Amino acid sequence: MKVVYKLSESQQWILAHGSERGVGLHVGPDGEASDFSRLVQQDPILGATYQRLADKGNILRQYGFSVNVELATGQAAQLFVLDYPQTLPAKGELHIVTYDENGVATIRRLNPAVLRGVRMSRTGVNVNVRYDFLATEVQNVSA
Repeated sequence: MKVVYKLSESQQWILAHGSERGVGLHVGPDGEASDFSRLVQQDPILGATYQRLADKGNILRQYGFSVNVELATGQAAQLFVLDYPQTLPAKGELHIVTYDENGVATIRRLNPAVLRGVRMSRTGVNVNVRYDFLATEVQNVSA
């Protein structure tokens, strides 16, 4: 599985390379979490025991995952923790690419995707990065 954050065709960040390992690669995703909520309006009815709820059709999807990044030195890891989050755009498209047993890719696009937060922790040369996104629509895209 691979996760790509796109601002445009020429500007993209690979946030997760899958299980491929190497210095500087984002190994993962791991610890995926997805919350799906819908905006509901409460319509109070005077004298009624219960309120009437109205679905407003607004969907909010929260999607997050973690990756591990190994850097060459402790100093490089420290600078990565300090500098990397600032290089990511606040809004773009999130492409989640999965592969079947024959190597055929399926792409799901969260568009627009807003980067809500990046949480990082470092141990030696290893950095754990947690990405949290807010999105609305999930679309299937042909590979």
